[in-house]
Amino acid sequence: MLKIKDNVDLKELEKFGFEHRYGKCYEYIRELNGRNAYRIYTTKTHANIQIEVFEPMVIAQKMQDVLYDLIQAGLVEKVSED
Repeated sequence: MLKIKDNVDLKELEKFGFEHRYGKCYEYIRELNGRNAYRIYTTKTHANIQIEVFEPMVIAQKMQDVLYDLIQAGLVEKVSED
């Protein structure tokens, strides 16, 4: 599983096109069109990457590009799934 590193200021995601939204937790979202989105849900203790895709062939390349950019910037780490 991928997650945002604990020491990352979540405002850094705005540089990658994510928007800060409030609710039960913080939500950074990048919508590609009306039906597809990448979402990062956060709480005070963790930030997991959750991807919602309704038309996978339409956004597969864009999704890879965004994840690659986040990894290259050192914002993402891989954690084991228990």
